[in-house]
Amino acid sequence: MQIHPFKRGRMMPEDAKTLETLLKFERNYAVSAGAGSGKTSALVGLYIKLVEEGISLKKIVAITFTEKAAGELKERIEKEIGLRVMPAPAVLPSNGSIGGSKQGGEGSPRLAGSGVWLKAMQDISSAPIGTFHTICARMLRENAVEAGITPDFRIMDENESLMALQDVVRKTIINSAKEGSSGARYWIKSMGNSRRLADPILKIYQNIRNHGLEMHDVGGLIRGEIFLKDAFLRNILNLFDCIDNKLQNGFENGGVTGEKTRKYFEAFFDTWQKINNGLRLLDVSMHEEAKEIIDRLISRLPKSSRGVPDSLKKDIYSAKNVLNGLKEITASYRTVPHIRDFVDLLKLVDLRYSEIKDKNSSLDFQDLLNLARKMLTSSRDVRGYYKKAFKKILVDEFQDTNGVQASIVYLMAEKDDISMDTPSINSLADSKLVIVGDMKQSIYGFRGADVKVFGGVIKNFDRSSILYLENNRRSCRGIVSFVNALFIDRKGCGHDGIIFSRNAMQRHTRDEDNDFGEDARVEFILFGKGKSVSGGAEAVRKMESDAIAKRVLQIVGSLDVVEYNHHLGMKKRKAGFGDIALLFRTLNDVGIYEDALRRLNIPYYIVRGSGFYHCQEVLDIYNVLQHIERGDSDIYLAGVLRSPFVGLMDETLYRLVRRLNESGKIICRKISEGFYNEKDFRDYPEEEAENIIRAREWLIKWKSVKDRLTIAELIETILADTGYLAGIISTFQGEQKVANVKKLIEAARRFESEGNATIRDFTYHLKKLFDEPPREAEAQITTEKMDVVKIMTVHQAKGLEFPIVFVPDIGRGLPAIKDRIVFSPCLGVAAKYINEDGADEETSVLRSAREDIKEMEMNESMRIFYVACTRARDYLILSGESSKKCENWRGVLDAMLDNEVNDFLKDGVLDAVRVINTNGSNIKLLRGDILADENRAPEAVPDIIRHGKMPHDVIKDIFDFNPPLVRELVIPATELAEFMTFPEKFKMSAVTDSMDAEFSRRERARDIGTFFHLIMERLDYHLAGKDAGYVTFLINDIAGGMRISDRETNDITVDVLRYIESKTFREVLDAREVYREFPFFMPVRENGFTLYVKGVVDLLYLAKNGIWKVIDYKYASQEGEETAVYENQIKIYSAAVSDSFGSDAESAILFMKGGQRMFKTERFDIESFKKHMLETGKVFAGQLR
Repeated sequence: MQIHPFKRGRMMPEDAKTLETLLKFERNYAVSAGAGSGKTSALVGLYIKLVEEGISLKKIVAITFTEKAAGELKERIEKEIGLRVMPAPAVLPSNGSIGGSKQGGEGSPRLAGSGVWLKAMQDISSAPIGTFHTICARMLRENAVEAGITPDFRIMDENESLMALQDVVRKTIINSAKEGSSGARYWIKSMGNSRRLADPILKIYQNIRNHGLEMHDVGGLIRGEIFLKDAFLRNILNLFDCIDNKLQNGFENGGVTGEKTRKYFEAFFDTWQKINNGLRLLDVSMHEEAKEIIDRLISRLPKSSRGVPDSLKKDIYSAKNVLNGLKEITASYRTVPHIRDFVDLLKLVDLRYSEIKDKNSSLDFQDLLNLARKMLTSSRDVRGYYKKAFKKILVDEFQDTNGVQASIVYLMAEKDDISMDTPSINSLADSKLVIVGDMKQSIYGFRGADVKVFGGVIKNFDRSSILYLENNRRSCRGIVSFVNALFIDRKGCGHDGIIFSRNAMQRHTRDEDNDFGEDARVEFILFGKGKSVSGGAEAVRKMESDAIAKRVLQIVGSLDVVEYNHHLGMKKRKAGFGDIALLFRTLNDVGIYEDALRRLNIPYYIVRGSGFYHCQEVLDIYNVLQHIERGDSDIYLAGVLRSPFVGLMDETLYRLVRRLNESGKIICRKISEGFYNEKDFRDYPEEEAENIIRAREWLIKWKSVKDRLTIAELIETILADTGYLAGIISTFQGEQKVANVKKLIEAARRFESEGNATIRDFTYHLKKLFDEPPREAEAQITTEKMDVVKIMTVHQAKGLEFPIVFVPDIGRGLPAIKDRIVFSPCLGVAAKYINEDGADEETSVLRSAREDIKEMEMNESMRIFYVACTRARDYLILSGESSKKCENWRGVLDAMLDNEVNDFLKDGVLDAVRVINTNGSNIKLLRGDILADENRAPEAVPDIIRHGKMPHDVIKDIFDFNPPLVRELVIPATELAEFMTFPEKFKMSAVTDSMDAEFSRRERARDIGTFFHLIMERLDYHLAGKDAGYVTFLINDIAGGMRISDRETNDITVDVLRYIESKTFREVLDAREVYREFPFFMPVRENGFTLYVKGVVDLLYLAKNGIWKVIDYKYASQEGEETAVYENQIKIYSAAVSDSFGSDAESAILFMKGGQRMFKTERFDIESFKKHMLETGKVFAGQLR
C-alpha cells in the first residue's frame, strides 16, 4: 500500500548541521521535525552511531507510538546493522544519508569491528525497540512482584477489552438500580433508559483512563463551584451599578422626556432598585431559591427594547446575559450531587472491570502504562535498575504522548542521584534522552494524546537543546509553498489569529531543484453551498464524488509524477491508478465515493479502519456456521442459499416456501422444511434443482463432522467443498474478500487457542461484534504492486506518502457536542441539570467544558488537515462544498483565497478551470459541477486478470501474506503431521484443493472417510459383538443422511463386520479402560515459542497387560505416500498420551478398507520427536507471517 519514500534534492545546510549536532549527542535533545524531513532516518542514524560507539543494544531504548511504526523502525535498524555485518560494494545514497560514518569507499559503511555488528545482529530481535505498551509490558513482567501482578499476565486486545467493559457497564447499571441506588435510578430516568446511560458511562470511563487518570482522581474534578461566586457577583453588581447610574443621570439631567415615558421609567427604576437589592442578598449556593430569585429578576427586565434609551440598550442586553449566566451557575451547584452519583457509578465500573481482569490475570493497554508509572514511582530499586540499564532513550512521535507516557520516559531518563515522586523534564541525566516529534502532526487526541506535553518540552528545554528539521524533502515545491501559505505564514481563524500555536511554527524549506517548473501542483475542485443544490449536503457529495472519479480518469496516463531509482536518480513518468490516494477525515460517507468510482470502472482498494465483521463474506460464513450449529432459524439458511455458497435465485426460495395442500391450495412452509424435504423438482430450473441437492448434501455433511473438526478446519472444509473462494476472487475487490476470509479463519484459531472450542461460542462472539460499531480493520492485502486507487482515513495515512493525494469532503464540519454529560481533562465531569419532569437546564460548567472540548477538536482538526496535505508528493487535490465556518477545512481555504473563490463561482462565469497565484503558490481552480466528462474507462476486469494471474495463484498470494512474528501456534495434529511430512505440498492445500483437477476424487474420499468415522464413533462394541444386524442397521441409518451409494455402504458394512471379528476388537472389549474420541491439547515449549497441538485420538485403551495402546482408524488401503503422514500423526497421538498419562504407549494405524492391516510404529524417542514437532511448528508459524 505504501509508496516507497524517497528524498528529493540535496540536504539543506541547516538540516545537515542539525543532524551533525544530533549525532554527537552531547546533551538531551528535543527535535521538532516537520513532515517529510526524515525524522525516522535521523533516529535510525543516531541508533547506529550509538552502536558504533560500543553501546549494547539492550542499553538503548527506542520507543514509538504504533506497532506499525515500531516494526518499521526495528526493520530499518536491522537493515543498517546487516549492511555493516556484510559490507557490500554497492554505492549507498549519499545525499543526506546519516547511516553512520564511511570508510573504504563512497557509501561503504565503516566497521566498528565486525564483532560489534555481529553481536548487534544477534541482539536485535530482543532489543528494547517498541511501543510504550510493549516496553511497559516488558518491565512489568521483569518486575511482577514489585508491580503487584502475576508475571504471566495476558494482554487484552482492544476488542476484548471493549466487550468486557460493555458487559460490566450494563450489569453495573442494572444491579445498582435493583439494589436501590438513587443515583443510578436518577441517571436512568434522566437519560431515558439504562442503555442510553451505558453509552456516556463507557465513553467517559474510557476518556478518563486514556488521559492517564485513576478513578479516585475524578472526585476532585467535580467543579460545581468553578466560578468564584463573589468575583462573579462583583462583576454583575458593577454592571448593574453602571445601569443604575445611567438611569439616575437620565432623570436628573432630563434625559427621559414625555409623560408616558417618564411613568414607564419611574416604574422600571423602582423595579431596578429591587433587582439591585436582591442581587446583593443573593447566595447562588441556595440552589432552588437562587434560581427563583434570578427568574424573578429576569422577568422584571424589559421584554423588548421599545422605549429603552439607546445608551441603555446594550447594558440591558448584557444584564439579561449575566443573569442567565448566574442562573447556569446555580444549576451547576444543583448538579453536583448527581455528578457525584455518576462518578460513583464510574468507580463501581472500574472496580468490577478490575475484578474481571484480576480473575483472568489480564491487563488492558492502559493498565500497562499506569502500572509501569506506578512501579517506577513507588519502587526506587526498580527505577534505579532501569536508569542504569538504559543508557540512551530515543522517543519518536513524542507529539502523540500523554502525561503518563512522558512521566515514564522522564523516570527512566532521570539522574542517578535523584528520585522525585513527580518526574520532571528538569531532572534528566545528561546526554541520555532524545525526543522527536512535530506538534503540527498531533492527531490522536481521541486516544488521550496531549499535544501540550511536547509543547511543554519545547517551552522548558534550554534553547540549545531544541533542534529543528525543516527541510521537506518529500513534496514538490508547489505543494510545500501551498502548505506554508495555508498553515504557517498566514493569519486566519483562531484566538491569536494563527491556526497553530506559535511553538509549533516552523517553515518548510526546499532546495533549488524544481521538478515541475511553474506548473500548478495544487488543485481545488469547487462547489457551491449544499442548499444551492437540490438535496443538500448529500447531493453535493454525490456531485463531488462524480467530479473526483472523472478527474481520476483525466489524471491517469496524462499527469507527470516523479519516481526515484538508485541507479538512474529521479525520473518522470505518467501517473497510474496506483499513484492515487483518497484521504478522508472520516469514512462515514465513503460509500458515495465508492459508487462513483465503480460507475466509471476505476479500480480501488479501501483500507477500512473498521468494518471487517460487517463484510458480506464474513456474514456469509457466519450464516453457514449458525445454521450448522442451530438449524432453528430460516434467516440463516436463507442467507446461505442466497450467498455465493449456493447462489439460489429469489424465485427458487419462493418455491421452497410454498406447497400445495390436499385441496390444491398454495400454503406456506418454512424454508428449511422445503429445502430438506423437497423431492419433486419438476417446477424448478434444472441448475437450481442441482444446486439445492448439492447444498443439502453439504449441510448434512458439515453437521455430521462439526464436532470432529476445529472451527477453523470446519470453515476450511466448507470453503473446499463449495469452491467459495474461486467464486468471489473474480468479483469486484475479490482479493480483499479472500483476504478477509483468511483473516476470519485466523480469528477462529485465536478464539480456540483461548479455550473456546464450540461453534456456538464463536458465533455468539461474532454476533456481539456485528452489533457493535465497526472497529476491526479488514484484512490487509499486498496492494503496493497493484494499480488501484487507495482510499483511507488521514489517520491511516499517517507516516505514508503518495504521488497524488485527493482530500475530499473538506466542507464537512465537526459534529456538535450534544451530550448531556461530558468529560473535559481541564474541567472534569460536567452535566446538565435535569429536573424531576425530565426537562434539562444548561450549567455553567457544562458550557465551559463543551467550549474546551470544541476548541481542542478544532485545533486537532486543523492538524489532521495538515497531515492530509503533507502526504502528497507530486500533486494535491482538495474538494468540498463551501463554508464560512472556521472550524472546517474549506472555511480555512476560502479565508486564504479571499475573493478568488467567489469570483470563480459567480453565476454566469462558466470557466471550468482557472489558475491563480496566492502567497507565491500557484493553485488550479476547477468547477466541480461542470467538470468535463472525459472518455469512460474500458470495461472493468478483475485485478487477477489484469495482473495476468490465475485465481488459485491469487488466493495463494493472499494466504501467503505475512503478519507479524508468531510466538504461539495452535495447530491440529492432522495438519502438523502433513506439514512435517510434505511441507511444500501441504501449503495452502485446504484452499487450492477446490481448483485442482483431482479435487472431486479427494472430496469423495473425504466423504467416505467421514462416513466411516461416524460409524466407528457411534458403534456400541458390546451390541456389535452380539448382533451383526445391529451393525447393518446402524450403518444404513447413518448412510441415509449422506451422499453414499449402496455399493459403498455394502463395502463398508463388510469391512466393519470384519473388524468386529478381529483380535483388536476383542482386546478392546477386554481392556481395563477404553477412551473413544479422546481429545487432547498438548503444549510444547522452547525459548519463548509455544506450539499447541490439538486433536482427537480415535481409540485409546489400557490393555490387560497394563500397556496403553493408541489406534487410529483409516478407511484406506496401506499404500502410497500418505502412509508417512499417518505415521507422524500416530506419533503425535502417542506423545499426547504420554503427556496425559505419564506413560509410553504402543501406537498403530489400522487400515480398514478391504480387510484390516495393522501398521505398528516402532518405538521412538518421544522427547526427540517433540523437538522435531517444535521445529516444524516454528517453520509453519513462519509461513503464517
